[in-house]
Amino acid sequence: MILEDHGHPFVVVSTRDAVEGGSELMGIGDKFDALKDKAKDALGDHGDKVDQGIDKAGDFADEKTGGKYSDQVDQGQQKAKEGLDRFGQR
Repeated sequence: MILEDHGHPFVVVSTRDAVEGGSELMGIGDKFDALKDKAKDALGDHGDKVDQGIDKAGDFADEKTGGKYSDQVDQGQQKAKEGLDRFGQR
């Protein structure tokens, strides 16, 4: 159901009215899609900075653990970059 303001405190209308063009309110799915699109745009515009951030976080983890988990940290960095690459392509 969608809440609309008709000059009264809120009136509930059916989802059918919204599908037929009766509402200008964004649903949660629409908001999520808009946020996802913004994230993709930001990733496209600043992907190099994101990669640098992943590298910096990995270096910090290596430093704090004395390199004991270096292989796992490297693997995590690679997976994070691959995941962001896939996200940006969709």
